[in-house]
Amino acid sequence: MFNKLSHKKLILVGLIVILLLLISILTLCALRRDAKPIERTDRSHVKSQEVIITITPTLEALTTQEVIKSELVLDKNKLDVGGWMPTWASQSGYNSLTANPSYFDTISPVWYEVRSDGSLNTKYPSNRTQILSYGKTKNIRILPTVGMFDHNLFSQVLQSPTNLQRHVDSIVSTVVSNGYQGIDLDYESVSLADKELYYDFLSKLSSELHRNDKILIVTVLAKWGDNVRYSYRPETRQVQDWALISKYADEVRIMAYDYTYSGDKYPGPIGPTGWINEVLEYASQKMPPEKTVLGIHLYAYEWYQTASTGAELELKTDSSQNTGSNPNSARAYTYRNVLSILQSNQGESSTFEGENVFFYTRKNDKTGVLENRALVYISPNGVKERMLLAQEYNLKGVVFWRLGDEGGIY
Repeated sequence: MFNKLSHKKLILVGLIVILLLLISILTLCALRRDAKPIERTDRSHVKSQEVIITITPTLEALTTQEVIKSELVLDKNKLDVGGWMPTWASQSGYNSLTANPSYFDTISPVWYEVRSDGSLNTKYPSNRTQILSYGKTKNIRILPTVGMFDHNLFSQVLQSPTNLQRHVDSIVSTVVSNGYQGIDLDYESVSLADKELYYDFLSKLSSELHRNDKILIVTVLAKWGDNVRYSYRPETRQVQDWALISKYADEVRIMAYDYTYSGDKYPGPIGPTGWINEVLEYASQKMPPEKTVLGIHLYAYEWYQTASTGAELELKTDSSQNTGSNPNSARAYTYRNVLSILQSNQGESSTFEGENVFFYTRKNDKTGVLENRALVYISPNGVKERMLLAQEYNLKGVVFWRLGDEGGIY
């Protein structure tokens, strides 16, 4: 009797357990039907070299850039596109200009230098008339560049009231008499002791140019913080107060390149996008975006070492790690040169923040010495990525160094 009852109890308990399981399953199904589907972001269409999309941005990302909801499309019409044209590459620069008739809005031929007495030294190329005529026909702004790279010479200009006034008058008369739309000052070496005089000069020049309805552009070295210890031209960077410069200048061009320069011991990025973001973030705190122009490099550097020494060319992405001098200054190439190298050599390729690195070994055609080489260059995608950054920050535009032998990089 006891065994029969126990058996019936076990059957009853089993039925109850099964019933509870069925109820649980039905309840879960009902809840899942009512729940919202899980949202997933399709990242397959995003090119890693163009846009980085963060699904859950960090606090730092939120404070430094707007969260991108979809792939940013480059609208060139939102940017004033310019280019420098040095005298020594005037013909190839002109060829690039005419090969891209609707691409450029502004051209800055580097035609002038500063003399110690404040006057200007002209460096006109043989095709100057062609350039001016083409610019007028295509409605391209011509704003020539005055170059100055000697702070001792510039001190002679600034510290003499006569020379300073002559310098202002020389620039204004050159702009007005030639019918230029304005002038670009590429003064890359200024003594800290001359800071007050420098802004006195900018104030006077700005007033005179504006009185004649002309534009003042000031080109500056890249900066990404006020408390950064800059190893290259630290005094000039201290003098170049972007907030103050933007009060006098209509446009401020930032040379956002040479993060690693040709004299560094190891190869490294020339203008990595992460660093450019820091530069533009700093710029956004100092001056209006409608006055800010991003300088973009089109050149490449090639570091090289004799292969027989066994030395290796290691890429240094952090400039603080790139210490020591290089007995062989890196070679500078145009993008046309780069294409020729890539087509005629075999090696290993990699990328870093919008730039490409090509490691290869080749015998030097002149010396016959076998060399290990590291070529760092920007591609059309890299150019586009930097233009997208300018667009994202709502900048006035971009300017390229330099026109000539770009090989379709636009």
